[in-house]
Formats: sequence, C-alpha cells, structure tokens
Amino acid sequence: MREIENLKKAILEDYPRMDEKSEFCFKCHKDVPCFNDCCGDVNIFLTSYDIIRLKNRLGITSGEFLSRYTISPFDENAKYPVLLLKMEDNEKKSCPFVAEQGCTVYEDRPWPCRMYPLGLASPKADQTDNERDFFFLLKEETCKGHNEDNTITVGEWLADQGIEEYNEYGNWFKEISLSDFFEKGNHIDPKRMEMFFTACYNIDKFRDFVFKSSFLDKIEIENELVEQLKSDDIKLLKFAFDWIKFAIFGEQTMKIKSQALEVSKKKMASDMNDIVPVPKWRAAFGGFSEEQKAIANNTNWKFVEGVTSPVELSIHVTRLFADGMPKKNIIDELIKRGVKKDAALAHVSLLENQLK
Repeated sequence: MREIENLKKAILEDYPRMDEKSEFCFKCHKDVPCFNDCCGDVNIFLTSYDIIRLKNRLGITSGEFLSRYTISPFDENAKYPVLLLKMEDNEKKSCPFVAEQGCTVYEDRPWPCRMYPLGLASPKADQTDNERDFFFLLKEETCKGHNEDNTITVGEWLADQGIEEYNEYGNWFKEISLSDFFEKGNHIDPKRMEMFFTACYNIDKFRDFVFKSSFLDKIEIENELVEQLKSDDIKLLKFAFDWIKFAIFGEQTMKIKSQALEVSKKKMASDMNDIVPVPKWRAAFGGFSEEQKAIANNTNWKFVEGVTSPVELSIHVTRLFADGMPKKNIIDELIKRGVKKDAALAHVSLLENQLK
C-alpha cells in the first residue's frame, strides 16, 4: 500500500493536469504487440458499482463474487475498507477475466479498465484550482497503444468508454470517502467497519439485512422505495450509502419511526439503570439546563464514537463515570474523539455535579 500512496503523491505533485478538452494519442486493439499485457500484475481497485455489474454479469451473488475474485489489502492506517481484483496465481498474474481474444466481461469491465490510460485524481475539494479533480495520463513504456496514430480528447475517450454512469455512481462513494467524518481524524471501529464493508460492497447481504431483520420496523421508508429495494441493486446501493451516513457518520439521512424511538429510549433507560443508581440517573437526565444545552450545541458530539445526539453524549459520559474512569481521563477521551477541550471540560463538570 505504501507504493500506492507514493504514486498518489507523485500524481498530485508531478503529473501534468488534464481536462476534458486535453488531447492525447492512444488506441488499443488486438493487433498491438502488447495486447492483454496491461491486464496482469496490476492493482485494480473495485468500486461498489463495479461489483454490482460484474456479479450480475457472472450470475452470482455479491458474496460469491467477493470470495472468489477480490482481496482486501491490510493497512493499519486505512480509514475504510477497499477492494482489489484478485489476479490469477500464474507467472503473469493475469486478470481472471482475460482470455486470448481479450476481456471476457468487456461490456461490464471495471472503471479503472475503462479509464486506462487515463487516471482521475480527486483531492479534497475546496475553492482552489489545485484541489479540483483532474485527469492525468499513464504512459507506460510497455504499452504500445500510445504509438498509434489516433488523437483523441479526454472527453471523447470518456464518452467512448461509457464512463458517465460509472462516474455518477462512483461519486456516491467519493462523497463517503472524502467525508468530513474522516477529515476530522475520526476512525471506524471494527463493528462499524464490517457494517461499512457490507453496505458498500456486499449488496446482496445488505438486502438481507434490510428485509430479514427488524430494520423496516425501525426506519421510515416509503412503500414504493421498499418495493424497489427488493430487486433494484442501484436503488439499494444509494440507500446503503445513506445508511452509512446515518449509522456511522451520524448524519440525518434517515428517520427512525416514532414507535421504535420510544422503545429505544425505554431500553436505553433500562440499560442505564443497571449501572447508574436511579436517583443519580434521574438527576442527570431529568432535563437539560440552558447552560447544558448551550454546551451540547457547541460540542462535536456527532464525532464521538457511538454517539448520535447531545443527550447520548451525556449518557456516554455518565457511563464512563459509572465505570470509575477519572474525570481527567474522561475529558481526554472526549477530546481524542473530536470534542473541543472547553466543551468537554464544561460538559463533564456539569454531569459530575449532578451525579454527586
């Protein structure tokens, strides 16, 4: 993975930046001497949409596709799971879908294969020209397609390769991967990492989660959308990304049914009674003072792991008190998870006084 990070750095710093009007020379066909050579010993990162197209092309489930054709590289610094197409175990480390005549899944080939020899760099977006998306040309010595007499613009190449719909669905993932949740230094715990992986890549398993669990009893969804999610992988993928934003990032992309919310509140109160004496619980959560509300509103509670509201922030802190964690350690814990120091200190102090 370090090699990939070095390549990313080189692309951002050294590669000429291209737009859709930029021209380059390239053509790939079965008569070029390097035909199929670029389809081996290469890192092909797969998008969520790539997996849907390929698993449907092959007539297998997403779980089967992931097991047979993908690997997930280990990187202790990874913010979220990524997938690579698994190459064959032979001398050329060939792509499993390449035959002598070329690609056997050509109409459903992944996004990187369609883009080649172009790449797309997506720095974190802001208002500067240097941080906007740009195209770049991968010109490798082994590829003879660059010597072909065929001048084409970037825009023409994208249209010819059917990139538009791949980019449309790929933008959903880009929005997730460039989320402020990660930019603020937050990390996904193992349980939520598995949730992220399932929603993003294992679309058939995610469908089972939606329809074979109590999910539909808890989340408000229009009946028409429910019917669409039963068979439409693309609708389900969009829904899955909204679920990631809701369940992992704490964004309000979904709405909990009022009945389920009441049950959840009662269960939460019951769970808390097991670890916090009732008088202290009532004292702490009988109602927020104006001072508490102001502190809660100025606290980055969304970015505390497992916390989705100012009330739950107080519950989280109370749990830490109940576990016997020293006040200083609690404050350090909140700061580490994204809460501002002054807000953490004030919030903990108020709850400490209420729990005396």
